[in-house]
Amino acid sequence: SGELLSEKNILMNLRKVSNHPFLIGEPSVGGQYLGEAVPEAIVTSSGKFKLMDRMLTRMKADGHKVLVFSQMTRMLDIMEDLFRLRGYGYCRLDGGTNIDERQRQIDEFNTPGSDLFVFMLSTRAGGLGINLFTADTVILYDSDWNPQMDLQAMARAHRIGQTRPVRVYRLITEGTVEERVFVRAQKKLFLDKLVPSWAAICLSVTLVLAFGGKKWKKFAGWLLLHPLSSLAMLLHQFTALSRQLLHAGSQRFYASLQRFYTNLQ
Repeated sequence: SGELLSEKNILMNLRKVSNHPFLIGEPSVGGQYLGEAVPEAIVTSSGKFKLMDRMLTRMKADGHKVLVFSQMTRMLDIMEDLFRLRGYGYCRLDGGTNIDERQRQIDEFNTPGSDLFVFMLSTRAGGLGINLFTADTVILYDSDWNPQMDLQAMARAHRIGQTRPVRVYRLITEGTVEERVFVRAQKKLFLDKLVPSWAAICLSVTLVLAFGGKKWKKFAGWLLLHPLSSLAMLLHQFTALSRQLLHAGSQRFYASLQRFYTNLQ
């Protein structure tokens, strides 16, 4: 029907279509919504839903407990319909969940022997301050532009008390805007790994300056002639050398630093 179609944010429309077409608008049949008239249409209308349904069926049979994260609360509404259709015990946490209800659901989900199988969370609301250590499977139904949000979501199962290996599944529809979102997020993570912490950089530069002015000039000239990838490599080596200074004897550190400068020649 398209009543939820945005005329301004085309990118969001494409993300909705990739997640589930009912996010754009659920068609009606004989005065009834399609999901009510034909319940299985909730699953068959979306490729990602069909895959997740098969995954959950297998996980339920194998005794796993699952966390499902999505960016959209409307997507959680549709998931609720699926879980009721399959008879799964579930909890839900999003920005509209009050503190008391939030803690009650967490405690109930973590209770040994609980029949709750799935915990649905919105990525932004359920990313921090939550310990769901009884879950051993995380499904990221859609990706966030900010990769740190997804990493925090994964960490909900990697908490104190976890006794089983944790598996993380990220659902991405091939050939859609979701690939663009994922690639952009990975580039942001690459930048985080490229540049070490400012404290380590400052310490490393201080050590180089203290080593000798002539050596420093040679190093600075070499640095200007090399690409950014070489800079990242040098900063990484500087950080490693700084850690050696803190955790090993000074003689070993200066020997390592001397070998480093020898390689520049």
